[in-house]
Amino acid sequence: THKLEELFQVADSISVFKDGQNVTEFKVADSTKQQWVNAMVGRELKDYYPPHDSVRGEKVLEVRNLSYKNRVRNASFDCYKGEILGFAGLIGAGRTELMMSIFGAVDPKEVTGEVYYKGEKVKYRHPKNAINDGIALAPEDRRAQGSIICLDIAKNITMAKLSKIANKANVLNLRKELKIANDYKDSLSIATPNVKKQVGDLSGGNQQKVIVAKLLNTDAHLFIFDEPTRGIDVGSKAQIYNMMRRLANEGNAVILVSSEMPEVLSVSDRIIVMHEGVIKCELDWREATERKIISAAVGGAV
Repeated sequence: THKLEELFQVADSISVFKDGQNVTEFKVADSTKQQWVNAMVGRELKDYYPPHDSVRGEKVLEVRNLSYKNRVRNASFDCYKGEILGFAGLIGAGRTELMMSIFGAVDPKEVTGEVYYKGEKVKYRHPKNAINDGIALAPEDRRAQGSIICLDIAKNITMAKLSKIANKANVLNLRKELKIANDYKDSLSIATPNVKKQVGDLSGGNQQKVIVAKLLNTDAHLFIFDEPTRGIDVGSKAQIYNMMRRLANEGNAVILVSSEMPEVLSVSDRIIVMHEGVIKCELDWREATERKIISAAVGGAV
């Protein structure tokens, strides 16, 4: 499992594996989560969850009464610069469909309601239009939707913004592609011998880092991460959490969709809970608890 919290409830002892080797073992009763994490990443990992030190700025995204088929119903919310806005809920609650509707990744004819980005009313008919406007999305299914696993790392990182590596005749500068990819390989610690390696050959955590690099390369101002840490190691999780907080601190708006309760509670500045396509409540991180979120997620009172 990657979900360390459930080990406290289920396991008596733990074997920690790293790079194909059993590196250590713990008795649950005589160890801590921090010890497990340190063993998994091979060093002491501090600041697993970054502090809530961003300053909220002006409104970036305003959604009013958005509906999509019967999966999202009259959803309204705002998102601001300098914050991480979390979306919680059970599987099938409509969170992914809501994000896809905003991003132009569903049939626009089936979307009703209004979306305002930086004060301008928008209705994207294709994700490329959203990307060109400065919105980037890391989808829930990283292999099927987030990357082309048979292509190399460099092509995956640059594909969403080819204009950055093309000249006036639209001829791609492959040297520039390699430089951009290598810069992200170093800054995000993508574990690979070189950026010409196929994405499908990487671990789940490194595949996710390639997708994050692709988003960062678009120079977006609104970043949407849908289940960004599903099935990845704790070291990569910590890197992604800190990267999201850094984006918020730099004045960007960040949306996090997550089914992991500790993640959404610890990373988000505000939390919106959805149930059967409807936004049930909004909570500040200071007042949010697991009980409140679960209650709203199953349709109960907060």
